[in-house]
Amino acid sequence: EPDNSADTTGSGEETTEKPAETEPVAPPVLEKREDQVYSADLIDSSDKLNIAFMGGSLTSGGISYNKLMPDWPISSNTWTNNIITYFVKKYKGSKTVYALNAALPGTSSDYAAERFDAQVAPFEPDILFIEYAVNDWNFDKYNATAHCEYIIRRCLDLDKIPIIVFLYAPFPMEDDDYRYESYTSGIEAKKGLVEHYGLVGIDAWEYVRELYKADETELSFTDWLSDAGKGYYNRMSETYVDVHPNSTGYALFSDAIIKQLDEDFDSILDRPAFADIYTEGSEEYMCSRFSFVAQNDSRLTYSGDWNVYDEENPYVADPVYGGEDRIEIDNYRIPHFVDGIRQVINAEGASFTLETSADAVMVMGLTSKLALKASVTVDGSDEVIGTCGPTTETTCMNQISEWVELPGDGETHTVKFTIPDSNEDGGAGLFRFGYIIERYDGE
Repeated sequence: EPDNSADTTGSGEETTEKPAETEPVAPPVLEKREDQVYSADLIDSSDKLNIAFMGGSLTSGGISYNKLMPDWPISSNTWTNNIITYFVKKYKGSKTVYALNAALPGTSSDYAAERFDAQVAPFEPDILFIEYAVNDWNFDKYNATAHCEYIIRRCLDLDKIPIIVFLYAPFPMEDDDYRYESYTSGIEAKKGLVEHYGLVGIDAWEYVRELYKADETELSFTDWLSDAGKGYYNRMSETYVDVHPNSTGYALFSDAIIKQLDEDFDSILDRPAFADIYTEGSEEYMCSRFSFVAQNDSRLTYSGDWNVYDEENPYVADPVYGGEDRIEIDNYRIPHFVDGIRQVINAEGASFTLETSADAVMVMGLTSKLALKASVTVDGSDEVIGTCGPTTETTCMNQISEWVELPGDGETHTVKFTIPDSNEDGGAGLFRFGYIIERYDGE
C-alpha cells in the first residue's frame, strides 16, 4: 500500500496533553459580552457573507492559503466551490459572498487550533466549516475533541460569533481496516462536542454509507466507491483506493452538505452555546494563546548563508541527494508558509534569533533530513534547552516540531536557534525555515 500520509492523515503526535491532576487550572469562563453579536442575527441584513473553510487536503483541494475571492473562486476542489455557489445563488442580488479557504494539506486539528487566531479570525467569518474527521483519524478521542473545542471557544470570543458547521468527510476503507475504529470513534467524539455547544454537524460519511447499503450490491465498500462501482474515488493499486475523491466524489460530498443545508437551513443559524469546557482536563490548553512569527519578521535576525526562497531565489539543490531536491515545489510557493521561506545549505554558522516573552516556541519548516533540528539556547547561554524543527522531510506539515519550553516569566528573552552543520549521515542538509509559533500560557 503506498504511503499517502504526507497528504491526508494526521500523525498521531499528541501536542495536547492532559494537565496533571495535582496542578488544577481554573477554567476560563466564557460569557457573551455586550459588544458581541451573532453572525446569524446579521445574515439577513448584511450586504456580504464571509465563508471560511478549515481542513486538510480534502478541503484545500488545490487552493493555496489566503486566496480571497468574491463569488466565483478558481479551484480544483469542487466541494468548496459548490458550497460557495450554493450561498451565492441563495443570496443572489442581496449580498456578496466572500470565501477564505484556510485549509492546508496534510494538517490536523492541532495545527488548525494554533493558527486560527492568525489566519482565520481576521477574516471575520460569518460561517466557518471545519473538516478534520479524516486527518484526525490517528488522534485518540481526547485529542480529537480538544483541538476542535479550542477553535470553538476562540470563535465564542470573537466580536462577531460565526455560525460553526462541522463536516465529517467520507474515508474510503472497509470495516476491518486498521484505521476504521479510530476514525469512527473520532467522529463520535466530535459529535459529542458539537451537541455540547449546540452546533451543526453534517455527516457525509454516513450519507455515503447509506447510499452503499441502499444499492444492495455484492461489491465491497471500497470497490463500490472506485472504478468497479460508482467511480467516486480512484483506485491506485489492487489494494489501495486514494483517500481523496475525484471530481465525481467531490460532487457527492457536496450533495451531502447541500442536502442538509436545504432540508433545515434554520438549524444552521442556531446560535452556539456558551458552555463549560467539554474536553475533561484541557483547561490549561484552553487558556493558551498562539502567535506566528514569519521568516521576514523584524524580530528575527540571521547569521550564516541564508537566502529567501522565491522566484528570484529558487530552491538550492541538496548535495546529499546528488544535487536533486526531494521537496516538490509548486510555483515557488509552499502553502503552509504564507509569508515565505528562508533556506540554508551547508549550515556552518547558520542560526536565527528571536526576542520573545512567550512561554514556549515551535519552529515550522522543511528539511531534507530529519536530523536537521535547530538547537535552542536562551540569553547567550551554552545550555541547549531543546531542539526545534520539522519531523518530516516532505511538504506535509502533519508531523510538526515539538514545543521547547522557555523561562515563561513574562520577561523578554533572546532565543537562538542554531542549525547543525551536518546531519547524522555526515552530509550537508537543506533547512527551510517558515516561521515560529509562540505559545502564551494563561489568559
